[in-house]
Amino acid sequence: MTKNISFTHKIDPLWDAVKQIRNKVEASLKNECSQELCDASKMTASELIENAVKHGSAVDNGEGIHFEFVATEKQIKVTAANKVQYKEDFETLQCYIDKINESNDPQELYLERLKMLMDNTRLVKTQLGLFRIAYEGEFMLDYNFEDNILTVIATRDI
Repeated sequence: MTKNISFTHKIDPLWDAVKQIRNKVEASLKNECSQELCDASKMTASELIENAVKHGSAVDNGEGIHFEFVATEKQIKVTAANKVQYKEDFETLQCYIDKINESNDPQELYLERLKMLMDNTRLVKTQLGLFRIAYEGEFMLDYNFEDNILTVIATRDI
């Protein structure tokens, strides 16, 4: 990374936000890092925004998803925060992230999840995105839950 990159957005929880953020990350990283790192960062940002749109609601009146992207010569950090309507949504995410962080092999978890989805084709919530972030993107995941605001943080050392 030849320069530090940082931007934040307050995004309406609409599906167009996924493409908007993916394009912004791509444009910001263009000519700054490897294609692999750029692709991993785009995917991670997309997955976090997609989760926030699917499972969240606006953080404040008129302020939807809070998104932050920071890239330095040492690390990329992607953060998405949204209000959670149902505590069960947080608890599910918490369970998956804890499981990912306790694992020595994110690929194994990813493949287990894919197999489960193939065996249970009627599942509505695939929850595959978090596993993709850890395995394909090689990002570490963390979360914070306070005042019904869920913040998911993905970091990758460079």
